[in-house]
Amino acid sequence: MTADGNRSIELQVVNKAAEEFVVFSAIIPSNDCQWISGEQAKDGQTLKSGGSITWGVAAKNAGGSAEAEVRLKGAKGSNIGFEFKNLYNGIALVEVELSADIYYSVQPATTGEQVLCKVIISTVA
Repeated sequence: MTADGNRSIELQVVNKAAEEFVVFSAIIPSNDCQWISGEQAKDGQTLKSGGSITWGVAAKNAGGSAEAEVRLKGAKGSNIGFEFKNLYNGIALVEVELSADIYYSVQPATTGEQVLCKVIISTVA
């Protein structure tokens, strides 16, 4: 991770669902942060069944927040949305929106200036 020492968050998504997903929206809602080099979510990016991907975003300055939103569409019609943040006040959040029959679990994240969080999606609760 290259975040120049500023606040950052990386989201690793592991796909254990029997469905391939494609990114159809990837945004940074603030001009105060940017994608980490090599970890940018891009429209058309594929997350294959059994695969994983890591997206990362970092604040541009020391007092800023790092946040991004990524939305995926599944080959079988499922939708998944991720909103991940490491806020200026040290609170880190990951919000997941899912279609029916898609489930997720979150592994505990590290805290502080740099945060890494792992989300596993599956079709089994």
